[in-house]
Amino acid sequence: MKTFQVFERERKKNLSIAEKIKEDLYVSRFTGLPLQQYVEVFSLFCKIKHLKPCTNCDLLLKVAEHIITEGYISLKHAFEISSPGVTYTSSHARRKLLQMPLAAVGVGCKSEGTFSLYLVEKQPGVSHVTLQTLLNQVIQSRYKKNGRFSKA
Repeated sequence: MKTFQVFERERKKNLSIAEKIKEDLYVSRFTGLPLQQYVEVFSLFCKIKHLKPCTNCDLLLKVAEHIITEGYISLKHAFEISSPGVTYTSSHARRKLLQMPLAAVGVGCKSEGTFSLYLVEKQPGVSHVTLQTLLNQVIQSRYKKNGRFSKA
């Protein structure tokens, strides 16, 4: 199974240190599998390696499946799901969650209270810098239009 070989090869990398594109944009070093395939292979890997139900793996898979379904999740919420009861820090969350094929994209403005890091699927050929710029433009236009941040 080629995908399993890719998964094992990538797990040998130091995945706990993501590529820092800029101060508020980080991209996983994991390559070769889209998130859906990663979930399928990781689930199989857990069953083979751990031989019993594994809460740690299940919680990471829950985060990945949320991203597949919804398209994104806040880094803080993803960390709360994957590490219940553990004190949140952005750096710890990035080290843990960016071992999957994800990108952490900072969106919003700190001075306006709208800033947050969001996890999205890492897409080959996609400029995450451009994605970040577009998302920030949407947020800024909504903020200027309403005088406050709104999701509508």
